[in-house]
Amino acid sequence: MANDPIDRLRRTAYPNPGRIGCPDPSIFEALRLRKIAFDDPVWRHIERCSPCYCQFSEIREGLFREERKSFSRRAARAGLFIVALLVLGTCFYLWRQRRANDSQPIVASLHGEAVVLNFEDSSELRGAQGGSSAGTNSGVQHLPRNQLNLTVYLPLGSPAGSYDLEIVSSTGDRIWHARGQAMIKNGLTSIPVEGDLRNVPIGEYKFRFRRPDETWREKDVIVR
Repeated sequence: MANDPIDRLRRTAYPNPGRIGCPDPSIFEALRLRKIAFDDPVWRHIERCSPCYCQFSEIREGLFREERKSFSRRAARAGLFIVALLVLGTCFYLWRQRRANDSQPIVASLHGEAVVLNFEDSSELRGAQGGSSAGTNSGVQHLPRNQLNLTVYLPLGSPAGSYDLEIVSSTGDRIWHARGQAMIKNGLTSIPVEGDLRNVPIGEYKFRFRRPDETWREKDVIVR
């Protein structure tokens, strides 16, 4: 307001050295507390009394300063709140990532024989209880007793994501297990995993796979 010409004019245009008709200090305190109505006659006096106008201007500037400080404090609190949310969000994300990484089984890095198991024909797969959806079990696939870089092709239309894989004996004993991430490329879903079958006896086994919490699907394989 200091650069407002009307403000400068009112500060000097209506001198009242005798302070005739000026309100007492309690009125100015009520003005500071904003308890005076806009239609109160005191406003007309202030507009035509330079000393009272100057006194009121000091009150007004003080209120402006308080509002600016209050706004700055609110803005600072809002900024700290946003920063806190970002920090908490980042910490939660990192925690989730660590939990996800910790939940993945550790598979030894093996530079072994490249082998493919093809289960794209889902009609030849059985559920974990041994029931076949088509009653056939042709084309038994083989796995070498070696360190393997294994690629498992899942039935057509299988979704990407995490899968459990295992080989079990005829008595249901698990002899190998891994968890892998299925990927879809050119319409085919495959899982690359590594394994060590060097100590597995030669014979016929069940190769099983499933998504977490779903039913196992299996097919006969021969380890030789």
